[in-house]
Amino acid sequence: MKATLLGFGLLLSTGVLASSPGDTARLHDLWIKKDTTTQLKKLNKNQEMQLFDRTSKEDGRQVRTLSGENAKSARQGDLSGQEIRIHASRYIKTPRKQTNYRRFRGHWCGVNIGFLNTANADYAGYEGYDGFMDPDYSKSFTLQANIFEKSISFVPRNNFGLVLGLGLEYQHMQMDHKNITFRREDHRIIPYRVSYEWDMKKNYFKNIYVTVPFLLEFQVPAKYGRRFYVSAGAVGGIRLHTKTKLVYYNKNGNKKKNKKTDHYYVQPVKADLMAQVGYDWFHFWGTYSLTGLFQNGKGPEIHPYSLGMGISF
Repeated sequence: MKATLLGFGLLLSTGVLASSPGDTARLHDLWIKKDTTTQLKKLNKNQEMQLFDRTSKEDGRQVRTLSGENAKSARQGDLSGQEIRIHASRYIKTPRKQTNYRRFRGHWCGVNIGFLNTANADYAGYEGYDGFMDPDYSKSFTLQANIFEKSISFVPRNNFGLVLGLGLEYQHMQMDHKNITFRREDHRIIPYRVSYEWDMKKNYFKNIYVTVPFLLEFQVPAKYGRRFYVSAGAVGGIRLHTKTKLVYYNKNGNKKKNKKTDHYYVQPVKADLMAQVGYDWFHFWGTYSLTGLFQNGKGPEIHPYSLGMGISF
């Protein structure tokens, strides 16, 4: 005898059914979306099974009831097109257990510090002043203070997603050629040598930016709830402030400081590539400027880059 079991996510526990030898039931599992056929062997005390015609709406339809306390069954004729309903104790199959993965949290907020240098420099048009913008990389640095972060997970395991945010970047470049500075003239920057009577000590070029990251981050779980992570992407920047500063002793031996704030044709908006590799709160990072330091044709072709370390909050 074959019949259809109303699934609705309800299945029999092991050893639920009893019937006359040879009875079978077709079980329809709404979770796995398929039919299975099983032989009815045993019914516990507090359980019963009813078979009835699901197509007939007449009051006199044939019904057979099986229970653990009464193994007798009413004799039936043809039961084709009938279904089984199980009463009393029933096993409810639950969905596959879901793991509560930790919320995805990127690594942008924090403080970074690194060495600042330049790459792919082109001083065409500055004959006699080749390399005048080269930094002393041992004394040039970048400081980043990242203050806001938004993390968006792309996968259920919460280990891969997009990191957005907001930060500030301070670039402190100390020139390798202390006696050469520059000014704005004829719609470009023009280098010149300072007075030979000055004993030059420091020659600075400084920039401050607001930064916005667009980073893809992948995380690998580690011990004690910590994670290894790798992130890469682009960081946009808007220039807020640019300044040059000279520190020297004049011919009288007096210490002097010469500061000047100007835009010096520095790019108003920049785009950097950025990559990070870290564990928990500590990481190494690097950036490379795609746009260059100066506007096209206004200064030498210079692409700053930084390498450093940082901590995440």
